[in-house]
Amino acid sequence: MKASVSAVLYTSKVLANGEHPIMLRVSYNGKREYKSLKLSCSTKDWNKDKSEVRSKHPYCYNINSIINHELSKLKELVLEYERTGKPYSAKTLIEKLSKPLPSRKTLLELIDERVQYFKYEKGKYNTSTGYKTLYNLIKRFSPNRDIELFEIDKVWLRDFENYLKITNKKETSIYKHFCCLKATINLAIANKYLSDNPFDGFEQKLDRRTKKRALTVDGIDKLLNYFLNKYYCTYTNDDFQSMFYNDGIEIYDGKALRHNCKPDIDLEDIEEEKDEKVRKFWNEYFKKEGYNKLHPQLNSEAIALSLFLCSYIMQGLALVDLANLKWKDLHLLSVLDEDKYIRDVKQHNEEYANNNKIYKYYYKTELLRNKTKHPTKIIVDLADFNAFACLFIPSKETYNPDNYIFGIFDNAKNDASTKFGRMTYMTYLVNHNLKKAAQKAGVSSDITFYTARHTYASQLYHNGVPISLIAQNMGREISNIETYLKEFDNNRIIESNRSIFYFKTPKYDKIETEDDLK
Repeated sequence: MKASVSAVLYTSKVLANGEHPIMLRVSYNGKREYKSLKLSCSTKDWNKDKSEVRSKHPYCYNINSIINHELSKLKELVLEYERTGKPYSAKTLIEKLSKPLPSRKTLLELIDERVQYFKYEKGKYNTSTGYKTLYNLIKRFSPNRDIELFEIDKVWLRDFENYLKITNKKETSIYKHFCCLKATINLAIANKYLSDNPFDGFEQKLDRRTKKRALTVDGIDKLLNYFLNKYYCTYTNDDFQSMFYNDGIEIYDGKALRHNCKPDIDLEDIEEEKDEKVRKFWNEYFKKEGYNKLHPQLNSEAIALSLFLCSYIMQGLALVDLANLKWKDLHLLSVLDEDKYIRDVKQHNEEYANNNKIYKYYYKTELLRNKTKHPTKIIVDLADFNAFACLFIPSKETYNPDNYIFGIFDNAKNDASTKFGRMTYMTYLVNHNLKKAAQKAGVSSDITFYTARHTYASQLYHNGVPISLIAQNMGREISNIETYLKEFDNNRIIESNRSIFYFKTPKYDKIETEDDLK
């Protein structure tokens, strides 16, 4: 006769909470041995006939999963002894269960610990948000109960992956969610909450390629003109009416500042959106579309376009890098107009050229990119910066070198938590308004702030700039820069294919043209 195993409510012992422990019981040759499952319930919640917790118990699914899991292991152990014919006893079986019981910590509890750890101990708010998103997805996938760690197997992983796909999650996003899940499982194994890794042998075929959202030359030109025609700053004061910014700048502390005047922008003229389907940020901060809590005096669409275009002209800077820029980080740089100088030497003489030198002015800054910590030198044409950052340029009276240029961050509230909250808010605000502005400008609405970075890299690449220089300009390693590059269009491919025939090469065309001129 083989041993019998069962789960019982051990009523001989009463715990401090008035409940009784749930035990595994092994009966063999008139001997009984018990093993605690570190679970408990009241007599009224225990179903003696089924050896499980009744369904009305709030944690019945989780408790019964642990009971069934441990019973299965014990029964398999009995069958192993019976099959091999090795002698055993009730005590032997209990002692043989040497692996620790599954942790009472559930999957969501462990993920929530990761959320708190990265948010409060490490200050990595983006990472914390990634785990929080995973937490919410699993709650929606399994709305009625939490998941015990040992329940996660290849079938569960595949079901969860399919759930994410049918809810229209992009495969790049699914990959990121599974990275967080895999890290959580690895932590559970390291802490001996779990013995087997369900990811062993689990394969995913996800397309992790980033969609290239770079705009065409025509597309970026439409956005540039849309901003300049609608939001290019006009200032009014006692001396000038309808004065464009570039006509009245003054240099102070190495910065091109505006005169002591205010932007002639009337928020009352902002049209209220009637589309009820448009998501409305946070109601307590918005009375109607166009208003925002960081720059209440400015139209939100104007802010979104200004930041987007500043990113484009400043070598594809990420939004967080723009947010961290202070006025003291910009340094005025004058560069000789060499083309004009050489032309003057040829047409006149060197003395004339030296007496008529013209310099072009730029802003230069050197920074460590927030994401990669890669040292990056940014050089932007001063006129371009004045045009697209005009909403944020102070006057001499309001200028402070320690102020953040774009006002996303505040010197008085500079802690990491506040910064993260403002970046989250601004990212949503900018992306929401960019899509609307793109539609008005006649550009695809499939646009985000990151499109500026992709567009900058692609424009350089398609104009023959070496990838090494593109990588340096964008603060990335050469091996990573292809992430940003848009594929060549049909005309460029056709043009490049000309070079397979000698008589269609640029060199041949040049010689042919020179012969025609003789």
